[in-house]
Amino acid sequence: MLRSLALISISVGPCSCASSNRGDGQTSARFECGSSRTGSWVVFDPPAGFPSGVAPDTMVPLPQGVVAWNANRETQAYILPNGSSEWEYLTDPPVRKGAANVGLGGSILLGMGRDGDTMTNEIHIFDQEWRESSPNFSFSARSNAWAFRVSDSEVVFFGGLNYEGIDDRYSGKVNTLNDGAIFDLRDDSWSPISGDNPLLDPGIPNQSAGALGEARLFVWGSDAITSLSSGAIYDLESRSWSKISSVGAPSPRHHHAAFYALGDFFVQGGSGFDDLWRYDPDDDVWSRIATKNSGASGVALPGDRLLLTGGNCGSGVIYDPSEDSTVTLTLNSGLLVSTRQISGQEGVWFFAGLDHSEEDDRIHFLKL
Repeated sequence: MLRSLALISISVGPCSCASSNRGDGQTSARFECGSSRTGSWVVFDPPAGFPSGVAPDTMVPLPQGVVAWNANRETQAYILPNGSSEWEYLTDPPVRKGAANVGLGGSILLGMGRDGDTMTNEIHIFDQEWRESSPNFSFSARSNAWAFRVSDSEVVFFGGLNYEGIDDRYSGKVNTLNDGAIFDLRDDSWSPISGDNPLLDPGIPNQSAGALGEARLFVWGSDAITSLSSGAIYDLESRSWSKISSVGAPSPRHHHAAFYALGDFFVQGGSGFDDLWRYDPDDDVWSRIATKNSGASGVALPGDRLLLTGGNCGSGVIYDPSEDSTVTLTLNSGLLVSTRQISGQEGVWFFAGLDHSEEDDRIHFLKL
């Protein structure tokens, strides 16, 4: 059910975000806040079929609408069709905790994940009904892999975690993975991410955060507990790897976000960081963009903009790299930095958040 339309407008105003030195000789660029860009919030109750107080932890945007369910609570999946305020039952998704998910055309792909205590390496594909597909080469079972849409028919699965002696508390040994595979929906075919992967070096043991742009897979830092300041780029056309320069690179970190916009890759935040970095893959050069304006998480927006949340300059900003400018926004009531976000056709969905230390089962849409 729709709770409110145009509930809160984006708060646009000045920011006191001057240049600052982070202590390593590199000074952040100063940029102005404030713009005429506006937006509005739309707040939805979760689907009526969800258990009381349960928020979706999985949302997938499709051309025909957005699909939501809770993989950890094994709920049914519902779709909110474009232009509608009412959820409609769609399907009963397979039980796959920690599965990578992506919308490909009008289909939903669930990659790998955990069924109870068992890790899997197959994917589940939904297009009117579910079917399975497995790699025809050695590819470790895993959960928490990355999924990147390459085209209307291809997706890259990369990285992930494999647990030994896993239980509901994720105890036991954790193996981080730095390999990947490409799946083609047209004929359900698989191909490995080949070449001499520098991320498999003993000195770079951890899974990295990633982004995809211009047929290049960018992986940098760590998505595990160990902080790293290293990474590599995989060229999907030449099927080759190249190391990313460590000169002028961001400080070692983990649990950061990565984006692609305007031909470059961006590294955002991370555990203990709120800065934003830009990497030029053609010249192999890093540059620092901002401090105190950006948060610990965010998503890429249509129009090559970035939404960064959880920072110290307001509750978040929309950053436009082409103009080096930001718009400060105030998050809707109850939304904290723990909220997950996905970018849709006209805005951003916020879900599975925390509202004053309580689970927030509402779904918030920021229409831009």
